[in-house]
Amino acid sequence: MTLLHLRRLAQSILLLLAGLGLAGAESANLDDAFALLEKKYGFMKPEENPQVARVLRVFDRVRDVADKRGNRMPRLFVVNQPDEPWAFALPDGNLLLSAGAVQLATRNLSQEAGDARIAFILGHELAHLAKNDFWDSDGHPLPAGLRPRRNATADAQAGLAGREAEADDLGFLYAAVAGYPVQTLFSSGQGVRENFFALWNDRLRAASSAASHPTPEARETAARARMDRLDEGMPLFRFAVRLAHFGSCELAIRLLRQYLRIFPSREVYNNLGACYLELAREEMGSPRGEGKSAFWLPVWFDGASRAEPLLAGWRSDRSGEGKQPLAPMLSDPPGRELELAVESLEQAAGMDEAYLPARLNLATAHHLRGDPLKARAAMEEAARLVPDNREVAGWLALFRHLDGQGEGVGNTLLAPLTRLAGRAGAPASLLFNHALALRKAGRNSRAAWTRLASGAALLPAPYAKTVCAQIRKSCAKPPSRKGVLPTPPWPLPIAPGADLDALQRDRILDGWRVTHLGGTHDRQQAVIHRQGAKSEILALDGYVTMVALRGISLGSAAALTGKLGTPRDSRRVAEGEVWHFSPRWAVLVRDGQVREAWVVHGLP
Repeated sequence: MTLLHLRRLAQSILLLLAGLGLAGAESANLDDAFALLEKKYGFMKPEENPQVARVLRVFDRVRDVADKRGNRMPRLFVVNQPDEPWAFALPDGNLLLSAGAVQLATRNLSQEAGDARIAFILGHELAHLAKNDFWDSDGHPLPAGLRPRRNATADAQAGLAGREAEADDLGFLYAAVAGYPVQTLFSSGQGVRENFFALWNDRLRAASSAASHPTPEARETAARARMDRLDEGMPLFRFAVRLAHFGSCELAIRLLRQYLRIFPSREVYNNLGACYLELAREEMGSPRGEGKSAFWLPVWFDGASRAEPLLAGWRSDRSGEGKQPLAPMLSDPPGRELELAVESLEQAAGMDEAYLPARLNLATAHHLRGDPLKARAAMEEAARLVPDNREVAGWLALFRHLDGQGEGVGNTLLAPLTRLAGRAGAPASLLFNHALALRKAGRNSRAAWTRLASGAALLPAPYAKTVCAQIRKSCAKPPSRKGVLPTPPWPLPIAPGADLDALQRDRILDGWRVTHLGGTHDRQQAVIHRQGAKSEILALDGYVTMVALRGISLGSAAALTGKLGTPRDSRRVAEGEVWHFSPRWAVLVRDGQVREAWVVHGLP
């Protein structure tokens, strides 16, 4: 912003104060503005007003996910002016919101819907901050005492309306990424009777500034278009998570990068970081329990996008074929996987102070980079979020021990790990890490390895191999007692590996939505087909590479293991587990139910 703009802004605020009858406003400067505004109305305090405390909590969440400009950390002040609804952003990073705006946004609504409106209003103003597009007397909703004193030209009005439309789009996105149900801003759904865009526009018209804003119909149309883009892009996220669980992180990274363009949320950054972690661990290897990657450390994928609840029941106006061309592959030099992992995971953690997966993964990334102090600090944060989680407590004890080694007190800090491992029902990861820590410290670890060997058949393959190598015993995992099926016990809409062209794709997939992704890292053409919420197909060069069943009743996890026996491998995700019954298929289990089934063929 130029000095001229700042001067005009200062003059506008001071005109506001003078118009409100504030003594001394004519001779005041911008530094005095807050004091004068507080003198007239006062700023509402969260400790004295539960509604203000609620608004500030919404602001914190939206601010955490919003774009920032420089080192400016936005702050919100709620002005005790209930008569008129308004909000605006100042160049120093402060946002002002009137009590009238809070009342307008929340009246006669559930807390969930009211919070979504507040999140959108604040997101809109944060978007102005991010773009250095500050309020001026011609274009922003104005409180009483500061009405436009001249008519803007048509070109100026169009420019202001364009900036307002961009702030709408970003504000809607910020609110959605922060986890608020932005679909309630529309005129239907979840018991919301009023169209918020029309309601807010009525307020603008009363303030004689509606001409500088898009019409409510245009604002709603743009927001619905954003929802349609979310709906079109949602399979990118889901297939990325599925591909990662089958070891195809290169393609998963391409899908996640594209989804970031649509919905840059904490879980997308987390999964991107987790994929880079997996690639780094593949490069490092851990033969016979050696090296930094030898410990059993968390790499958690999050299969639940915050966009998913927004799209429940959403009916897109789009039909037929769409395009979501994949972002180009970055030409990263070899060996940057850990650096990129940390970068992505720090972004995810910064977007939500209570987000566990990113902190667990960040601890692993710092450990692999050889920074035990940062690894310990990240795990300390994770442990504060889930103080009763025994597995996290075990990882924290391990990182304290490893950090203590650098300070010469590692053996002393091994005792807490030993105590945790000695308790009944200790998690397998805790037992494994304790045994390996004992061996690396030169202690007798035979009993710890033997204890693990008795259940080696239930351990993930890499850790079972290490256990058996340590006790010099063959304890390979036996096949499931029920046998292994090549495909899940549910009918598939099409066979994995099928040639869609040979099968007359238009006939077989009639009525399915199609999204063209373009070329993958190895120049294969990727296409996603989906049949409502029931089935999704990923095809590479016309061949079915993955089939996913979802949105239908797949039964309980207990019934599946009763039929097929113990899965050959299982892996924790943020909200459940992934069970692999063969190298070709797996299921997602959550709350005791099979939520999805995935079948692959010929993954790159």
